[in-house]
Amino acid sequence: MNAEGYGEQKNLRRPPPPKAARDFFGEKRLSRGIALPGGDSRQKHRAEARCHGKETSLRASTGNTGREPPILLVKWYDVTKWMLDRIESFPKNQRFVFGQRLADRTLGILELLVEASYTARKADLLAKANRDLEVLRWLVRIATDRKLFTPRQYEHCCMSLNDCGRMLGGWWKQALGKEQPRDAPRETPL
Repeated sequence: MNAEGYGEQKNLRRPPPPKAARDFFGEKRLSRGIALPGGDSRQKHRAEARCHGKETSLRASTGNTGREPPILLVKWYDVTKWMLDRIESFPKNQRFVFGQRLADRTLGILELLVEASYTARKADLLAKANRDLEVLRWLVRIATDRKLFTPRQYEHCCMSLNDCGRMLGGWWKQALGKEQPRDAPRETPL
């Protein structure tokens, strides 16, 4: 006891838990940028499993029974979510005409990437996705000129589209190299 008659109390507070990694959109993330739907419960489940010596795999925690999806597919999924959220805020007269084209093109690219990740002949699908991505870039530019995107949203969108475009071009070149014999003429990427 000290002079005032109170027992000495040590700092019994626990240090704060480490902050979970969050992406630009505020969702919790696993390694390699894969978003967890309902991130809190799944993160808690994985943490509890590790504490009890039952390490869970990424496939088990995300419900994926096969291999992990390509990084480009995960990134494009995030771009798609972001784009659809922005389209919801368009004025009504633009949402059903111009917003519909943006949404259709974005979802079409997502479908092509999913299909390409599960087929052996990828080059044609990736070439179509690359062309659609180029059209989407122009549509986003028109949306910005019509004041449907703020300059900051336009900057974020362009950076995301460029990152995905670089990955898509690399994946396309790789697929072309695997599918075509060495003597056959190659189609050049855009």
